[in-house]
Amino acid sequence: MPSRAHHDTHPANAKLVRNGDRPMSDTSWTLVRAAAAGVASARARLADHLFPILRTYFQARWRDPRHAYDIEDAVQTSFVELFDRDGALPRARPELGRFRAFVRGVARNVALRIEERRQRDQQRVVGAVTALAADEASLSQVFDRSWAQRIMDLAAQRMRSKATHQGAELERQVAILDLRIGEGLAIRDIAARWNEDRDACHRLYRRARLEFERCLREVVLEYSGCDEADVEDECRTLAELLRPR
Repeated sequence: MPSRAHHDTHPANAKLVRNGDRPMSDTSWTLVRAAAAGVASARARLADHLFPILRTYFQARWRDPRHAYDIEDAVQTSFVELFDRDGALPRARPELGRFRAFVRGVARNVALRIEERRQRDQQRVVGAVTALAADEASLSQVFDRSWAQRIMDLAAQRMRSKATHQGAELERQVAILDLRIGEGLAIRDIAARWNEDRDACHRLYRRARLEFERCLREVVLEYSGCDEADVEDECRTLAELLRPR
């Protein structure tokens, strides 16, 4: 079961203002609502989720090494835009669409402001400068694919965490996903490696897929801003985003 580790240190010094812990409701959007209400633990989890996504988006937008500082500045500014006392996070609501699109919009606005500032600075130095228009459609794809990968990673982490507490059966499910999806082995090859019946391995793999899908639905409900009726559609959308192009 593949899962990418992100070793960058996310901006712990972003202005995550705490307005007092409030209980989370047992509905979708719980993480977003709790973070918007100022629950420190929810803000930390959401920041950890968003950091690699934002960084990937800005890196794709500004590939010139001269703009490395702009990337870090944009990530920090996006966190402030979302989490500051008067920030955007409380305005995120289900009727406005997926939370993914909401955060993408915040990141795009931050990027446009930085690009406008950069162009003004260049004009002062060298006169008239014509800025190259960003390919917003492609950059939206970069953001959404990064979001989808992060959601899949969190689902894999959740399944691994469950396996450490629930014992051998779930550990074997994790192991077969690692071999089938992570290493690309066929079930017959896994059966041969484990010296087990091929049909038994197929059944184990089906159970493993179902358990991963349960973990994925849980994560999607927490992070993606959709309700129970839409969760299956969002899972399909995320899987489509990750299909090889």
